[in-house]
Amino acid sequence: ATMTWAQKAPFPDGFRVGTASATYGNSIFVFGGRSGDVPCQSQATTRIRRYDVDLNSWFDAGQMTLPRSDATVARVGGKIYLFGGCNSPVVGTAQFYDSVEIYDPRTATSTLLLGATLPGGPRANLAAGDPQNGSSANASHRIHITGGWSSTGMPPPEQNHAIFDVDQLGFLTGTAMPNHCPHDQNRAEHELLNGKDRIFAVGGACPTEGTAQSNVDMQKLSADPPVQSASITASSCNVSTYPVCL
Repeated sequence: ATMTWAQKAPFPDGFRVGTASATYGNSIFVFGGRSGDVPCQSQATTRIRRYDVDLNSWFDAGQMTLPRSDATVARVGGKIYLFGGCNSPVVGTAQFYDSVEIYDPRTATSTLLLGATLPGGPRANLAAGDPQNGSSANASHRIHITGGWSSTGMPPPEQNHAIFDVDQLGFLTGTAMPNHCPHDQNRAEHELLNGKDRIFAVGGACPTEGTAQSNVDMQKLSADPPVQSASITASSCNVSTYPVCL
């Protein structure tokens, strides 16, 4: 309303980068991260923190099943979904993940989803379009995930758009995101925004080349309508419903 910034309670764990976050109710959940400057070259953490906006306070919110930095998350209904990421217990020995975790903010528990892996292989610095935080009239039950990189340059550009169906708990293949990178390197470190039944890929970089991008690309999701009969209600939560939410 005033277009001004205010300094709030500092992050309780000190310096941490490569985190991922999502909103639920009156809170912001922050997942994982690392202490080192370089992506995927330092020890990641399993820790999850919750920032209560009304109380301006931080709380412990459980642990992920794997230490992850540079992952991506998105919320649909009462669950938050985590994709990919990396960890480097010893500098120079990066581990990249293709796994999915499902986090329940009401119980502060995270479960590794068995049998569902990212198409195109493990990767970090990918991006998920959060249908719950978008401006569509009804949030879709599909999470769009684009880009990312690993030590082998995966996924290939033609496989840089996966769609996770939260009702089927599985992946579909989406239309490839414009890459803009030379030598078939993949786009990463970008933002993916979901709103008005569209997804927008903003900026990013070509990790191997180290070249930042100014591109903004849009895809209309004409074949991705909200699923009215789905088993998970894509509902919003607020301060009066947390931690109980439909």
